[in-house]
Amino acid sequence: MPDDLQIVGEAREYLELIDALRAWFYGELKGTSLSIDAYAGLPDGFFNKVIAAMPTKRPSLPTLLLILQAMGLKVILAVDPPALEKARQRLVGSKYPGRCHTGAVAFRLSEAHLRKIGQKGGKNSRKYMSREAVRELHSRIGKAGAAARWQKPAA
Repeated sequence: MPDDLQIVGEAREYLELIDALRAWFYGELKGTSLSIDAYAGLPDGFFNKVIAAMPTKRPSLPTLLLILQAMGLKVILAVDPPALEKARQRLVGSKYPGRCHTGAVAFRLSEAHLRKIGQKGGKNSRKYMSREAVRELHSRIGKAGAAARWQKPAA
């Protein structure tokens, strides 16, 4: 690790991280929150809501990383010896220490497949409707589609 790193703060929970960001922003950066929003590509005022004393927004991890980058910061993970000792006492040893796998199966659905199962779902739901109810539903859908097609463009 380079020797020229400046430690901004330490955090073991979310609000401690926000306190450290607030202290860095108001103590060292002394810029505007709108400039952080603009540099990170966030909506105006979002950064203020994140670092407020009572935060009203809680950013996702990708957004938080954008905020850190805009503030000129990066995340460094360090070992906390007392916490590590507590964790080791509670952890159960694995039968297979070298393995790392998940039981989850990931698959993607194509747009054509989703369209096909959507049609089946629509047919199935209409199977239990009366003929008048189906006509009314189709009429409502048709009118909504026509209204969307003929709507005037926003000025």
